[in-house]
Amino acid sequence: MTRRRRHLTRDEIALWSHVTQDVRPRDHASRAALDSGSDHPGVTGSPETEGAPPKAGAAGGEIGGPTRPSRSAKARKPQIAQGPVHVPPAERRLPSPVSERGHIIGLDRRTSARLRRGEIAPDRRLDLHGLRQEDAYAAFVTAVRTAHAQGLRCLLVITGKGERHKAPAFDLFDRPGILRESLPLWAARPELSATIAACVPASRRHGGAGAFYLYLRRKG
Repeated sequence: MTRRRRHLTRDEIALWSHVTQDVRPRDHASRAALDSGSDHPGVTGSPETEGAPPKAGAAGGEIGGPTRPSRSAKARKPQIAQGPVHVPPAERRLPSPVSERGHIIGLDRRTSARLRRGEIAPDRRLDLHGLRQEDAYAAFVTAVRTAHAQGLRCLLVITGKGERHKAPAFDLFDRPGILRESLPLWAARPELSATIAACVPASRRHGGAGAFYLYLRRKG
């Protein structure tokens, strides 16, 4: 919207004439500028351009100058995900620890058969049931390394079956059954695979689906 120009009053014109009666322009350009502003002596250009702040560019800064990021640009700032990264179920599957012939991979046939029937008494029992995933993993690693250093061979790890109706409210990384899903993955990690010969579900006499046998390699 264009502002209307204010005209000088008679008193203002008289005062201006009195002040400038002895003033003469120094060159032709200055005299031409004075003659062109009859309503506003001594003023060149429109009030919209004289003394007006520089026009803003598209992002709100001065033309040719640095621009500030818009609010929408700040809103698009990438968020850093918190907590461990969830692995989709399709990527969590491991090859079966049992071969097509029915014996546990990594063990001889006799040991495999005895372990699956629950005939090998565990040397130590580790109960992870009720722990959060992070705490359970730390306890698992410590127990495995300690047992191997002591020359133990069979470790029974209790994870619980993860029955949803018995569990309180849960989050993504500590939902019911997460320990039972995660333990075979932990046993297959490179830092532990050289220590653990096999990880298989326990027999019913030792907890069934809520527990695992870890058969450790001989201490070298």
